[in-house]
Amino acid sequence: MKITFSGFQPLSSFTITFAVLFLLLSSLSTSIFLSSPSFNISTILGIPSHHTALAFKAAHTVSSSGTVYSFIKKWGSLGTGDGEFNNTEGVAIDPKTGNVYIGDYYNNRIQKFDSNGTFITKWGSLGTSNGQFNVSKGIDVDPKTGNVYVADFFNDRIQKFDSNGTFITSWGLLGTGAGQFRGPSFAAIDPKTGNVYVADSNNDRIQKFDSNGTFITKWGSLGTGNSQFNKTEGVAIDPKTGNVYVADFYNNRIQKFDSNGTFIKKWGSSGTSNGQFNDPSDVAIDSSGSVYITDSNNDRIQKFDSNGTFITKWGSSGTGNGQFNFPSDVAIDPKTGNLYVSDSNNNRIQVFAPR
Repeated sequence: MKITFSGFQPLSSFTITFAVLFLLLSSLSTSIFLSSPSFNISTILGIPSHHTALAFKAAHTVSSSGTVYSFIKKWGSLGTGDGEFNNTEGVAIDPKTGNVYIGDYYNNRIQKFDSNGTFITKWGSLGTSNGQFNVSKGIDVDPKTGNVYVADFFNDRIQKFDSNGTFITSWGLLGTGAGQFRGPSFAAIDPKTGNVYVADSNNDRIQKFDSNGTFITKWGSLGTGNSQFNKTEGVAIDPKTGNVYVADFYNNRIQKFDSNGTFIKKWGSSGTSNGQFNDPSDVAIDSSGSVYITDSNNDRIQKFDSNGTFITKWGSSGTGNGQFNFPSDVAIDPKTGNLYVSDSNNNRIQVFAPR
């Protein structure tokens, strides 16, 4: 079914019919396009077209290509209980099971849920022993093994667990040498090789390891030039090409490299316009190579193609559905295409579906 609208006018007055329309439009499973009239929902329902437009805008975010990203669910609140958080910082999806792993930042633990947000298990506490954390930050899942890698920020190490939270190994300590860290903020897994790329945040570099923590290479230094960084906050691997995308936090840009660290390109600057950022903190790549950025202090998600061409965006500051308070991380379920966003200061996860 294809639904089209006529009389798309500037938004003005608000009536209670908004709520009815919002529920109707949110529930549609088909893509919705704005074009010439063939099925006029405003006329059929006897509702002014500008009210229809308002409900449409609230229910869906539409890109210039016609793709719609719809809010579908959320879970979480402030607290220490199961399914509660104290800053949701990292989010990762197991592509085999669809299970969701959350870095529960100040609660110093990892929580595991099914794809609907039903709590499964948790592990971690404050400390320096195996399986303990001092701020559990970025997190990723090896798609082949299901093993979970956690950036243990203030303990300056990476910890590796099986899918149930059983400790396997760890590596790293405070320093500037190879295999040492100053605040590792994220660990990203190359799905083909199993290699681990770590955003070594306060050393302004990326370090690359094999799956057991053996050092392979590194690149980056403090600065604004190509291959230089001002806080490497997020890192992601293109599952097809192996290219590496880095969220260069205070330089308000994305840098792209090959798997050996050779610079390819960059995009972004400070601002609020399309393609500009205010502290980009994470990157995710889907199966088609599209790039999703958590534009954290602009409280939005931006989507680009693999060359950095802007496609669409959604989000604003607030606590409502589809609004954010410092979205810190984003992960993609490769089976459904759903996007899971770590809405950090709202202490919740929000899920969006492409329509």
